[in-house]
Amino acid sequence: MPVSLGAADQPIDPLFARGFGLTYGDDAQLPVLSEDPQIPMQFAGHDTLFFAGHVTAPWSIYVDDKTAGVRLTTQQQASPDGTVTVALQTRAVTVSWHGGASGTLRVSGRAIDLRRAAADGEFLSFRYRVIHRPSAAVAVSIDCGHPCHGAVDITSRLASSSGPWQMLRIPLQCFIPKDGSLATVDTPFAITTNGSLTMRITDVRFEQRAASTRKGCLHSD
Repeated sequence: MPVSLGAADQPIDPLFARGFGLTYGDDAQLPVLSEDPQIPMQFAGHDTLFFAGHVTAPWSIYVDDKTAGVRLTTQQQASPDGTVTVALQTRAVTVSWHGGASGTLRVSGRAIDLRRAAADGEFLSFRYRVIHRPSAAVAVSIDCGHPCHGAVDITSRLASSSGPWQMLRIPLQCFIPKDGSLATVDTPFAITTNGSLTMRITDVRFEQRAASTRKGCLHSD
C-alpha cells in the first residue's frame, strides 16, 4: 500500500510510528519460547501424510507413468506422457487416470521403518470420493525400494461407490511383502491403475484402531 505523507513529510496513519523498534544500542532479552505445537487432541498420535490440501513434510506427491515420474510443484500436474493428472484443491487432491497404460499417484520421501507400526496393528487410512468409477483393477501399495512392494486390490470398493465421501482403512500387515519387510518404506501411499478413474483424496494417514472383529484387508465406514 502506498505511503501518504502530510505536513513536514510525516506519514499519515502509519502502521508503525517513525522510530519504532530497537536500536543497535538496546540490550533486550527474549523469554524462552514454548515448544508446545498445540496439536488438537483429535490429531495427536497420528502420523499424517496428507491433510487439508497439504502434503506433510518430508513427503511429496508424485505422478508416474511408464515414461517417468514427476513431483507435484504447482496446483496442477500431469505425468510425462499424460496418463495421469492431478489437481491440488483447498482440502483435497483430484486425480484422473486416463487409461491405456499404467499410471500412479504416490506420496514419497525419505525412507521410514514401519515394522513396529505394522506389528502394533496400525492402519493406512484415507478418505476418498469416486467421481468416475474404475474401468480396470486398482491397487493401493506401499513401496520400500525395488523389488520390495506390497499391494492391496481396492477395485471392488471403488467400483461400488460413487458420490459421497468414504473412509478406507487397510492394516499395514496387509502390505508386508512376501520376501521382505517394511523396514525402509520410501512410498507409504500409492494408487495405481491401467484403466480410467477419477477420484478425490484427502486425509491420508497412519492410525491406530480399536480392536475389531472384522477380517480381511479392507475396512471402511
